[in-house]
Amino acid sequence: MADNQDIEDKIILNKDGNLTRIRTDRERYEENSQNEQPKYDKNAQISLEQVYDHIKPHYRKDTNCISLSSNANVSISYGRGFYKDRYIMVKVPKNEMGEKVINAGQYMLEEIEKKINEYISHANIDNKLEKALFQIDNSKTIDEFREILETTFTSKEKLNPHKAKLRNGIKYKLPVSIISNYQALNEEQSLELIHYGDIRKEEIIDIPKEIVDIFAILQQTEGQDIQIIIDLKKQIVRFIRDLMK
Repeated sequence: MADNQDIEDKIILNKDGNLTRIRTDRERYEENSQNEQPKYDKNAQISLEQVYDHIKPHYRKDTNCISLSSNANVSISYGRGFYKDRYIMVKVPKNEMGEKVINAGQYMLEEIEKKINEYISHANIDNKLEKALFQIDNSKTIDEFREILETTFTSKEKLNPHKAKLRNGIKYKLPVSIISNYQALNEEQSLELIHYGDIRKEEIIDIPKEIVDIFAILQQTEGQDIQIIIDLKKQIVRFIRDLMK
């Protein structure tokens, strides 16, 4: 909705009506003088907390994250169901994949793993973390996982090496359940990509909705040779690139 409003107000269009960029929610948030100070500024580094603030059900509108989808069917559902049925393809340089553009689910799992390992390396297994690890091992639903994430791993509290130490007789390690039990989280967010910061003009390819329909049909295809589908997608992408030259 916000992107559509930017287009209607010609904020992100040049004189020829072409997109010059896609901007962040944070920038729009700052334009409203009635809003409080944003939680994140323009130069804030991407973080687990900011990604979570962006994708949670009641998401914050002051992050530098822009949602993308690799699933054309999802794009169509939103585009035709709620928006203007206009689509772009975002060109992502290989050196920016995993840096400026991330897979939300994969990124969150990796960052949680880093935080747990950081706690462990500081011999800082206090009661709060021990309880969180136990909950991770025994939780079964995404809602339970989100609760742990929100109350434990997005905390800004710094590590205190003088807190309770490792308990004798207990072997601490990263629980495999954070990867295995929560594969569902990765699947839920695997089609959710996040572009951090503005999407620049050179990254944008404005594509016809008919092209999106073709991708959607290909992604619904089951029981076919997967390599054929991949090759067809590549041919379509090459066609689009040639068309835009």
